[in-house]
Amino acid sequence: GTERVDNYQSTVTCHPSEVVHASEVAEAQAVVRRAFTEGRPLKVVSLAASNSNSGFICPEHGGLLLNLGQMNRVLSLDEEAGIVTVQPGIRASELSRYLDERGFAIPTMPDYTGVSIAGGVATAAHHSSLRIPASMADMVEALTLIDGRGELRRFEGDEVAPVAANIGMLGVVVELSIRVEPQFKLQYGFEKGRDEGLEDKIEALVRAHDYARVMWFAGNERY
Repeated sequence: GTERVDNYQSTVTCHPSEVVHASEVAEAQAVVRRAFTEGRPLKVVSLAASNSNSGFICPEHGGLLLNLGQMNRVLSLDEEAGIVTVQPGIRASELSRYLDERGFAIPTMPDYTGVSIAGGVATAAHHSSLRIPASMADMVEALTLIDGRGELRRFEGDEVAPVAANIGMLGVVVELSIRVEPQFKLQYGFEKGRDEGLEDKIEALVRAHDYARVMWFAGNERY
């Protein structure tokens, strides 16, 4: 590879033979078709510097790296249906601000909001809840991707669940429609104590709240 591409922490460095930036679906299709025709490996990232800390994002020797970071727009918001349609490169934090200005919110948000929507969905990034679906992949109502031959494939309804958390293995995601809800406020609180019997009550602790997290410091016998 003749190019050098670092992830956001510079802990992973890829050496593709070429980095291609696409800003439109047709451009991304052209890259996939080229890789298919030439028999070259191709990997995809959706941010200028990928958040991944794994070499999985790197194409094999001589491969292409397709960056969709420029495809980062909100395409539509159906307020009545509670569905927002976005391009893959928009970050969770950016989408959250857009929705907030219009009185809506994402039902569940991962701890790190710098993740792209496509990346968050593909890796099933999640919050923690036993009351509501906690994964970003659970919010997807429709998804459009480019398959390995460069053809557009759209999934919606019951077809979405098997392809949402795709880990980048099914194709290049170019559009997602996700469920949103009216803006809401959260009341924050916490409790702490000794961890004796924690394994017996941990489910009840979490289920008592819409969102919950248990931090267990076993070495100190505390939670």
